[in-house]
Amino acid sequence: KDKDGNELYSKDDVSVGEVISFPTSGVDIVTCEISDEEGELEQTVGIDTSGEEELTLQDIFGSLKLKSCDEESCLIPLTYTYTMNNIGTNTMDITELSRTNDAVTPATVSFLDEISDETLDAGDSISVEEEDLYDICEAREEERSETTTLVGKADPPEDKPCEDSTPYVLEPPSESKECRVRVDITCQDEEGTECDKIETPELQCSDGDEIDILSFRYTGLGC
Repeated sequence: KDKDGNELYSKDDVSVGEVISFPTSGVDIVTCEISDEEGELEQTVGIDTSGEEELTLQDIFGSLKLKSCDEESCLIPLTYTYTMNNIGTNTMDITELSRTNDAVTPATVSFLDEISDETLDAGDSISVEEEDLYDICEAREEERSETTTLVGKADPPEDKPCEDSTPYVLEPPSESKECRVRVDITCQDEEGTECDKIETPELQCSDGDEIDILSFRYTGLGC
């Protein structure tokens, strides 16, 4: 919700690891309320989106972790293309085309249902695609690689099964050599008044009253 109580995002059931997004243009403070399965309020967190406080990817707000802000994002959409080639001399029937990756859920996925024709002639190939949302910030922090293994199996007419497997290793990203600093200036007089709020004194020193102290600044000019 924004500070006026307008709802920016609402969902009855959010899974662990799920990504939620909502607009913050023109919103200074976002209040997030998180309830349990019974509807009992568990957390209330406030996020300053005015730009006055710096937000950094991977900042944690209760059970929420910041993953993107405008063009800056930890979440990279990836497309995996899995291809099975018939490099033999006979027509074959595909019996398995699956991938395994323990870093994602589900860990094993079969693509047989996505293949319209499981018969593959000699020299032909079949390809399927899978979309993934890769968290590059988590992979960098944990120095974690991901290995996807593709397995293909087929039965040729002679009933002599053939198969192949190949791994694809996504290495952890190297840490960027980013230097981040922030500098600020404040100015106050001896009484703690901010410099741009100090009032200009009256130019007339006294109205007939005795003067105790005078101060001058030497200008170096002649008389």
